[in-house]
Amino acid sequence: MLPPQATVIAAVAGGVILTNADNAVIKYDANFSNGIGVTLTGTEAANFHLGQPFVNFLKNTSDPRLAAIAVRYVGASSGAAQTEAVADRTAANQYGLPVGSTDATANAAGASLPGGGTQFAFTQADRTRVVKKTSPMFIVTAGQTNLLLAEAAIRGWIPGGFATASNYYVAGITAHMNQMASYDPGSAIAAADIVAYFAIPTNQLTVGTELKQIGEQYWVASFLNGPEAWANFRRTGYPALAPNPYSGSEVPGAFINRIAYPPSEILVNSAHVQDAISTQGPDNLATQMWLFK
Repeated sequence: MLPPQATVIAAVAGGVILTNADNAVIKYDANFSNGIGVTLTGTEAANFHLGQPFVNFLKNTSDPRLAAIAVRYVGASSGAAQTEAVADRTAANQYGLPVGSTDATANAAGASLPGGGTQFAFTQADRTRVVKKTSPMFIVTAGQTNLLLAEAAIRGWIPGGFATASNYYVAGITAHMNQMASYDPGSAIAAADIVAYFAIPTNQLTVGTELKQIGEQYWVASFLNGPEAWANFRRTGYPALAPNPYSGSEVPGAFINRIAYPPSEILVNSAHVQDAISTQGPDNLATQMWLFK
């Protein structure tokens, strides 16, 4: 296996996705439905919410993607009460569900939201825009690739240093913001809003916090691609999320860092499984497979 720098150099030399026109995407229609859309618009649709850390990150950075992604049914006390008449898509009025909530704690927290309600009043991914059954599914995007190139420039794997990294950083965020229109015209972000976002000094790449900022933006750019966001979180440690405080968790560490070997693999390939465990550490969910900063 090539070391990281050699892998990056080889990828760049071969050509990588730098514009949204080249995004690797699966398109859906009425006959071929997006699996995420099927789940999030199905019988349990009312029970899926955006997490508080994600919503707060977008909200605290004045990110226009929040208004493109989210909806909150103000005052809703049931799934049936999540109607368009009470739908609010303004960024300032979004509130993510606290991580580790139970029905009881979520209902209590919902009652304190502006407009009241229960757990059904917390922010959701908008089922009428970004998670429709016909919404596209993005696999590899210009937003992600540009951010990875920003990281490579900071690490010195490609030439250019901070200036080049900053350019890739802006390009990556901009590409993902423009990608929003691919979900639905109602999710399109105006060019003026993108300019306003970068006019905020804290939204610009900053010396000393580059890897943290790039990791956070990769998290956002991987919205609806959970496996990719999880992989990059395990690789980089960003975003620096607080562990789930739920007291009933059976995870032997702060986060799930890998998937345990299934019994079938242990049964038919025991010697190699044991060899892998001796190298990588205990066969449990908390074992860190890789992390470099």
